[in-house]
Amino acid sequence: MSDYDLDADFKYAKIYTAKVFQTVIENGLPQFVCLNVNFPIGKPKGIKVAKQAQGKWMEEYEKRYDPHNHDYFWLTGYFQSYEDESEDADVFVLDNNFVSVVPVSLDMTCYQTLDLIKNWKF
Repeated sequence: MSDYDLDADFKYAKIYTAKVFQTVIENGLPQFVCLNVNFPIGKPKGIKVAKQAQGKWMEEYEKRYDPHNHDYFWLTGYFQSYEDESEDADVFVLDNNFVSVVPVSLDMTCYQTLDLIKNWKF
């Protein structure tokens, strides 16, 4: 569950963000790696390192009207996890009231497939 309230309470996020930053400062991160940190609603039980859950965003569009009564569409939706029971996935960690810390990188190459298709005739 996510909190989209304009008056959302970030007091715990501030505390746990400071802990994550301090740990990164003390230990460093490998080159080209960053952290995706997510917070549960309310007081977390602690911090857990997790993997990114496999799933997809289910996009929905909400019809709205601007101040001139012209319609437009607002992108909304939700994340559908393919591994709700995977205890090492960020979705499970968040659902169990822990802060999730996922190391991520920008290289999206599927190395398992790279060698497979190198011999294809294009």
